[in-house]
Amino acid sequence: MPSFKVWNDLYHADGFWIIFNNDADTLEAAESYLVGTIGFTADDHVDYIGNTSPDIWGPYGLTGYPTTVLLDRDGKIRLQAVGAIDQDYAGYEIHTQFEKCIKELCGVS
Repeated sequence: MPSFKVWNDLYHADGFWIIFNNDADTLEAAESYLVGTIGFTADDHVDYIGNTSPDIWGPYGLTGYPTTVLLDRDGKIRLQAVGAIDQDYAGYEIHTQFEKCIKELCGVS
């Protein structure tokens, strides 16, 4: 998840927004992890959706955790991957694909 913090810091002003969905934690536990471990703050404009959200499970077809989905401004899936997308994978193809897509969606070269 540190990659998400980095991407949020780099691209939020360009329209990058993060929504977390986690089926294993309460809202309080998720917020504690995001703030205490990853370093997100209220200024990061991160949203959290709990485990019963049909808005996430239904239209986007999530089948497992973690799943990372990049949506464009119209809600269309641009890139999706089941599994961790983290800085530990920096330089790996999937990490590179996500960063490239984020830049494209935000209009950053």
